[in-house]
Amino acid sequence: MFSSLKSRLYIFLLIVALPGVITIFYQATQQRASAIEKHTAHAIETARRLAHAQAIIIKDTENYLQHLSSVKEIQNPRSDACQVFLSKIIQLNTTYINIGIPTSDGELLCNALPLSKKVNVFDRAYFQQSLTNKVFSIGTYQHDRASQSSSVNFSYPVIAADGTVTAIAVAVVSLDWWSRQLSNYNLPPSSIAFISDEETSIVANFPVQASLHGLTSGEYNVSIEAAREYDLQTEVIQGKDDLLRIFTHKTLYKNVWFPS
Repeated sequence: MFSSLKSRLYIFLLIVALPGVITIFYQATQQRASAIEKHTAHAIETARRLAHAQAIIIKDTENYLQHLSSVKEIQNPRSDACQVFLSKIIQLNTTYINIGIPTSDGELLCNALPLSKKVNVFDRAYFQQSLTNKVFSIGTYQHDRASQSSSVNFSYPVIAADGTVTAIAVAVVSLDWWSRQLSNYNLPPSSIAFISDEETSIVANFPVQASLHGLTSGEYNVSIEAAREYDLQTEVIQGKDDLLRIFTHKTLYKNVWFPS
């Protein structure tokens, strides 16, 4: 019976970033303590490995934007030089589908892609986070107004010599690109992975299923508390299909808001 049970165990791997949570499920027809213990350990180790890989993507983007914010052309987003510079560098990095430098009032005057109409991002939470707290920030699922695609935006303040924020450097990551990255990690057979934002909306998944982008983690029968910070907590749950699953998840990144 145990070998039969073992043969029916399938891993479903969930990554939730922003805040990022990694969850691994094992499907079983019945609960067996020894199987649960063994595969929970495997789930935690795989979750830890993928959490590290996702954290690198986030950190690389932060470093990229930090460097970009110090470039002379970027310091003056109203100049033609800024527009020319972005149109060139966007071709050098396939991670981002667009890069923009909105001014402190939200007006997007310097953008890597041509704009067909005026765009203002002052109302975006990531913009306000970087503008108010002078920190790196990550947005939530959105339809990007400049690139006209479903995406997640990353931002970093452009700070003048006097310490004031003159603009915000923004890198746009497409949900399709992020979903494709999940296929590079050699996940176990029958794995399912997804990344969600801090509002628990799905922003990427593997196998790629774009129809789920923007929907909540409940589509995978996973309940995530947006305000909670996870550190590889594991438990057994029963799915919508009445099958038992083991999952573990870990927060990868959490935006920090400072009191005004």
